[in-house]
Amino acid sequence: MSMKQKLINFFFPKYCLNCQKLNSWLCNDCLKKIKLSKTTCFLCGKNNKFGEICSICLYYQGEKGKEWYINNLIWTALYRQKICKSLITSLKYGGVIEIADILAKLLNEKIKDTYNLKDAEIFYIPSSSRQKKLRDFNQAQLIAKKLVKKNSNFNLNNNLILKKFKQKQTSKNIKKRWHNPNQFIYQGKSLQNKNIIIVDDIVTSGATLNQVAKCLKPYTNKKIRGAVIFKS
Repeated sequence: MSMKQKLINFFFPKYCLNCQKLNSWLCNDCLKKIKLSKTTCFLCGKNNKFGEICSICLYYQGEKGKEWYINNLIWTALYRQKICKSLITSLKYGGVIEIADILAKLLNEKIKDTYNLKDAEIFYIPSSSRQKKLRDFNQAQLIAKKLVKKNSNFNLNNNLILKKFKQKQTSKNIKKRWHNPNQFIYQGKSLQNKNIIIVDDIVTSGATLNQVAKCLKPYTNKKIRGAVIFKS
């Protein structure tokens, strides 16, 4: 450890967010306490191998006017766990950006175990101008960057922008999330024959991820996959 890092650790010590043990934001013992989720259909919870949204669910969702463009969706754990809430809160509102590396590590293991892709274009949910004013970083972008660093065959694609920001999704009920969605634009090159993974920190209804998938669908001939840290 360098002298500079020793000084930083001395004046700004890290404490495990769960047990307050010194020297890390999440110690190995507490990391192991996170109950990891099985891979299931996002809509009905039926176990499957690749996180597919099953055909029966797609049929009934279609009857309700909810067309799905995202083919597979995985998450590492449920957000309701105390440790998971502490990690997200400290990253988003406490500005502890080092936590992005912890979350990316969790997500990377899930992606490897489930998707096992040789290469992929990694997208993240872009911030609105309002969100940028509140925070000078985008937590989904930070996680996506860390994920790409862990995989030399992954490429971070920054060509997705938010066209129209309706309202913060967390302030809407499930129905409004689907029928009053944010809108996105893709300004990059063709994605033909590219594996696509959309990364975010938390998924609730899946409406935002699905809207991004809808935006990217015309540019690709492959499945569109989602990968998020926690499911709310």
